[in-house]
Amino acid sequence: MLNFFLLTSFLFGQNAPMSAPPSPEVTQVKVKALNDKMQEIKEKTEKLNAASVKLEVQGDKNVESFVEDSIFILKLRADILIQLVDVFEEALTARYNLEATLEEYKNWIKNAMGGASIRNKKFEDKASSLEKENKVLLDEATIITDIIQRKLKLHIDTVSTVKIEELKNKIEAEMVATKKADLKLELRKLESQNTKFEINFKLKSDALLDKNNKKISLVTIENRNEIEKKYDVSNGSDPELAIQDLESKLEEIKNKYSLNKYEIITIKNDFLKSDDAYLNKLRVEQKRLIEQSNSLLEQTKDYSFRAQKIYIASKYVKIMIDEARMAGGDISNIAIALDNTIKNEPIISSALEAATGQANVVEDLRDLINKRFETDKESINKDPKIKEPIIEKGSDKDKKDPGSDKSK
Repeated sequence: MLNFFLLTSFLFGQNAPMSAPPSPEVTQVKVKALNDKMQEIKEKTEKLNAASVKLEVQGDKNVESFVEDSIFILKLRADILIQLVDVFEEALTARYNLEATLEEYKNWIKNAMGGASIRNKKFEDKASSLEKENKVLLDEATIITDIIQRKLKLHIDTVSTVKIEELKNKIEAEMVATKKADLKLELRKLESQNTKFEINFKLKSDALLDKNNKKISLVTIENRNEIEKKYDVSNGSDPELAIQDLESKLEEIKNKYSLNKYEIITIKNDFLKSDDAYLNKLRVEQKRLIEQSNSLLEQTKDYSFRAQKIYIASKYVKIMIDEARMAGGDISNIAIALDNTIKNEPIISSALEAATGQANVVEDLRDLINKRFETDKESINKDPKIKEPIIEKGSDKDKKDPGSDKSK
């Protein structure tokens, strides 16, 4: 049915022929370009990890060795980082090109769907409308169940109990055998009816329990008061008629809810067609390349973050080398300058962790909130005070704005 709809839509509703999806050959070239850059980044970051030793005087190492080793490590780091900055820029370009190709596939699917997308939207709106209606129906069913439960409890505790006791007293006092038998029959009927009310009361009570067998809170239901006013109406002076009337309304609501639910399932399972249905029209090689492309994009989603951190690390390594050079003169001056630059080591370490993919791209939200709103334990009133965000050494803000220096 849907294929016929698409065919007629294509034949009579479009003037221009449908565009073709990207070719497998073009997609393969872009996949390979990103794959190659990912491998190059892996190799260079492994070298960078090997060169990420802590700069300090160890044991009885003499000054000359300390200076020589430190300068060598710094220059090695700088060389790898500069290469990585370039490779990451190339990798990001390859990533953007691959994203563009996947976008072409999405556009082709939209074209392929044609009028089906409008049709899908109508069915989606219908399903959404039915789901909203069912939420209201479920709220009403819950409130009605609660009203019936309360009425049953009152009926069992007062009316039925009083009538049973009265009949028992009459039977005890009755001397005429025939009348006594009639009263006993009436008592059995009343007790049987009361048993039915008790069973119904138990069913309604169970329906209002959560999965932990605790009574659900009705205060969470919107318009609770309005719903209760709508349904909690007395039916003359007969409580049994009032209960029957509410049971009838509850059954109507349950039937309506079930019909809506069935229609929602039918729409979602039989009438809505996802984009995946049109991916099956692609060749096997194209589908494989799309899956591979999505996987590569997921693996490289932090490349922009890592590229920034690599730039920061390269900038601070350059600062350390420049400070050592500026010291000049006696080798002891250079050693002192190098020793002073060790204060920047935590900054570089933090940046290198991110550069080599060992750091989280985003901090935990709770940690960020705790850093932003710290409680001043010294204050008398213990009120939380808003402070400036605590920036870890090596973070973007601590380095000012690397983007502004990158063009230099």
